[in-house]
Amino acid sequence: MISSGFLLALILIVGFVGGMLILEKLGLLETLGMEMSGPLLMWKTKKGRNLIERIAQKKRFWEIYGSIGLFVVGVAMILIFLLVAFNAYMATAIPAEHAPQAEEILVIPGINPFIPVGYGILSLAVGIIVHEFSHGILSRVADVDIKSLGLIFLVVPLGAFVEPDEDQIEKTERIKRDRMFAAGATSNIILAIVLVLIFSTLFMGSVSAEEDGVMIRRIYEGTPAAETDMQSYEQIVEIDGKDITGISDIESLDINITETNEETLRKIDVRIRRGKDYRTVENVSAGLVVIGILEGFPAHNAGLEPGIILHQIDNEPVRNRNDLSSILKEKDEEQEIKLTYWQKNNSDYERKHINLTLEDGFMGINMGYFGIVYEDADWFPNLLSRPLTAGETGLQPMRFYFQNAATYISLPLLGLSPVPEEITGLYEISGPLSVLPTNVFWILANSIYWIFWPFQRITSGATRWRSSFQRRIRGTYGTIRTW
Repeated sequence: MISSGFLLALILIVGFVGGMLILEKLGLLETLGMEMSGPLLMWKTKKGRNLIERIAQKKRFWEIYGSIGLFVVGVAMILIFLLVAFNAYMATAIPAEHAPQAEEILVIPGINPFIPVGYGILSLAVGIIVHEFSHGILSRVADVDIKSLGLIFLVVPLGAFVEPDEDQIEKTERIKRDRMFAAGATSNIILAIVLVLIFSTLFMGSVSAEEDGVMIRRIYEGTPAAETDMQSYEQIVEIDGKDITGISDIESLDINITETNEETLRKIDVRIRRGKDYRTVENVSAGLVVIGILEGFPAHNAGLEPGIILHQIDNEPVRNRNDLSSILKEKDEEQEIKLTYWQKNNSDYERKHINLTLEDGFMGINMGYFGIVYEDADWFPNLLSRPLTAGETGLQPMRFYFQNAATYISLPLLGLSPVPEEITGLYEISGPLSVLPTNVFWILANSIYWIFWPFQRITSGATRWRSSFQRRIRGTYGTIRTW
């Protein structure tokens, strides 16, 4: 079935090409310095040549720049080849229902659901101008004349070109030709690196949480949180009247999950912040909820399912993660335990019991209070200001670096770039950039991110399989742990 996005893209392309062909026959394109080349519209101009000439005057600098560029491009080619091969391999693990749609492959702002029109066009324009001007500059450094400059359109700007004198190129030394050809990619890579540093240090380094709490990163289906109006990237500031200032507060919650008769699952209230607004989510079933079960481990073999709420292990209460960890540490690695839990049956929860034999001290379950995955309130700016670190504890296992890097480059795919207002409202800006109006600050930050984002796009396939990779990890992964 043809998706609506792909159909819209097809209509726009056909309409654009048809309209341009009509204008060409009427002679209107020629008067504007434009011409059709197949389905593409080309615009040529001699403007800009003098600017390139002036910039290229410092020949020694640009020769060194071009030589460094040969090394940079050589390394980039190897890395891109490895990334393409890696993504091709990982694509085989993606179920058909999770494969990208046609509109997600088309890099057309407004058609691709991940690329907003304004930021997408800005990104293409800056990348194209920097790329082609670099070719032009190194052409003049090599004493190759530039006939014209131009842009290529197919609905939106798809590319640009500098038209050098081909005869002169053929007579130019090979090292000079190589510098010319590598200059565009070199400048794009350097621009991306510079913008990443500006974005992460100057901009995101100025952002901090306005209020302590924990941020909801994900809500799992079939859990108490999923039955409420809680949403990802909201902030939990209070649970059952207890202030929540960080992850440690949730992991040590001493709330009894049942009423005094222990025959009824307890309902509690949760105070939520979304942007600048607060609300209370009432009657949420309390407790530590199973959000994942590892295949082949005792919980899976016993037929347990995600969504159950832990109550007791060998009659000891399990109120939080700290309780669960403490209890399991006291058990032998292959010990049999009695697990008491609550399972949803229609609209009510029923208490059940089952005996499990631990495997290497594990049941093989992932847990989350209410059925959510959460992070400290400063998780978002910390991730973007320090994308290759996993928190304040120093060096972490390689999977943490991979998780953070994958998230950093995947913000558009996660709906986090441009950063939504409900998230920006959770943070305040400090330092020199605090003089900027808040909306201006975030427009600039989003613009910088989108200008360098296309140079990372080849790696964005990582998010397609990141969740399946996560399920295979045993041990700590963000706030998800395996017991």
